[in-house]
Amino acid sequence: MAYNLTNLTNGGTLLSVFQVANEVTEGWFGIMILLSTFTISFVSLMQVSDKKMAFAASSFLTFIITILLRAAELIVDDKIFILAIVLVVGSAIILHATD
Repeated sequence: MAYNLTNLTNGGTLLSVFQVANEVTEGWFGIMILLSTFTISFVSLMQVSDKKMAFAASSFLTFIITILLRAAELIVDDKIFILAIVLVVGSAIILHATD
């Protein structure tokens, strides 16, 4: 196994630190940010509204953050498809669940 010996002390900005973390994790850092954002916002919004509204608001928030992370080159296109599959499965479960 080859080890990545990136100099982690050479981070000038927060974006460069995130890019190094994304490089070290082979592109999964951005995806985990999106999944954690969706999960946290969904659970938080379920406290104040129903499941469908919480899911819609969480999906919209995750979409906005996806655009920002894609512009910062923290997310590549092939990993976005994995997130889309997770969201579709989650939406099918939420929409067909009984309240």
